[in-house]
Amino acid sequence: MIDLKLAEKYGLPPVEEYPFPEYDWYNTFLIQTDYVANKIAEALYLNEELDTDYTDVLQARKYARQKVNELRGQLCLQK
Repeated sequence: MIDLKLAEKYGLPPVEEYPFPEYDWYNTFLIQTDYVANKIAEALYLNEELDTDYTDVLQARKYARQKVNELRGQLCLQK
């Protein structure tokens, strides 16, 4: 589960506001937090230290990817 405070931090509206609520919400979370993964990759490539711990975001992204894949399968079966 993704902490709602973390979702609000990245500007996600409530899940009810999406056409396919769960799928769209998790997908939007991934889009809104893509820069975190990019920032980490750049820091690793440049051998630089990060000043922020992004563990919570990375764990939430992992969960969101799992949910998107699961829900994508369910949506395909509904068509």
